[in-house]
Amino acid sequence: MQSIRNDDTSAAIKQWITEGSDLNRPLTIDFFVAMPSEIACKHFCEIDELADFNIMFEKDEETSGWTCYCTKTLIPDYDQIVSIENQLDSIAKKYDGYADGFGSYGNVKDS
Repeated sequence: MQSIRNDDTSAAIKQWITEGSDLNRPLTIDFFVAMPSEIACKHFCEIDELADFNIMFEKDEETSGWTCYCTKTLIPDYDQIVSIENQLDSIAKKYDGYADGFGSYGNVKDS
């Protein structure tokens, strides 16, 4: 059994469980990456290391910043999620960006 720590990643995982998600089944997760410009987003999307993500981006009209949404379906695991966030952050820093969290609607089966 995976250990769950006391941090934001753990809080998200616990919330999925509370909402009825089955963490033994695949879950579609959106990882958010903040970027300073549209051109930075375009360069980020072209990185070979990110080929297994579905990536889209948009401008935040309130902050004038840009967000890349890096979507991946996986069986969620704390260490894997942290590893993905670290990978995205490391790549984003090359373009003056940073990993800015993640989210999912879960995988609760409709009754």
